[in-house]
Amino acid sequence: MTRDKGGNKRNKKRFVLALSFFVCFLFFVSFLARFPLANFVTVDNIVCKTQYGPCDQQDLELASRFIGKNLFLVTSAEVGEMLSGSFKNNKVFVSKYFPDTLSLVIEKRKGFVAVSKPDVGSGFFLVSSDGTALSYEESSALPKLVLSEEVAMPVVGGKVDQDLINAGKTLSLLRLGQNVSTADFSKEGLAVSINWDSSSISVTFPANGDPELLTGALQLILSQAKMDGKIPKVIDLRYKNPVLRY
Repeated sequence: MTRDKGGNKRNKKRFVLALSFFVCFLFFVSFLARFPLANFVTVDNIVCKTQYGPCDQQDLELASRFIGKNLFLVTSAEVGEMLSGSFKNNKVFVSKYFPDTLSLVIEKRKGFVAVSKPDVGSGFFLVSSDGTALSYEESSALPKLVLSEEVAMPVVGGKVDQDLINAGKTLSLLRLGQNVSTADFSKEGLAVSINWDSSSISVTFPANGDPELLTGALQLILSQAKMDGKIPKVIDLRYKNPVLRY
């Protein structure tokens, strides 16, 4: 009899717990039906910054389109697609903070070369490493490419040709290795003047070559010339076998 009474008590306890859980569940479902969860996790606050500081007005206006959306349903891909409406934006990193904050860190494209065209003016188009023309400035500390007349002028917000991107990368490498800061670019190639072992050398690169291979080949030629004690005045790398003139 004692065991039966103990078993009945345990069964009653389990029944009460199950009933309580069921009642709470019904209450919760009823609550959600009247007050959807989305109302408590909608985006109401956006924190936006870049590697340079606070976001500009254009980015804030684009990001504000997520105000009122469900915080949990906003995806990084969706935010990235929206903010790519600004050509200056490269990547977007998204974080969510319950209950209503969307945090955005925008990586801006950076200029790696300044492009000028004498018949346009004295300013420079700042171009990123992926070929996006970011802005037109009166001055710049970046390596400078001077375009010939037949080369198309960059358009802010647009893309430049791959040959021009390669020329910019070649010039950037030359700046590091040979302290070259200016070069002329035409459809014939990239022309620079370098100082080597107290000598001035005119170097021409092909318009469509690989920047690292070309600058590596130049370095080998210069090193060999110094060992031989015979420095060329002209180096032309546009051919399979480089042309050297003394």
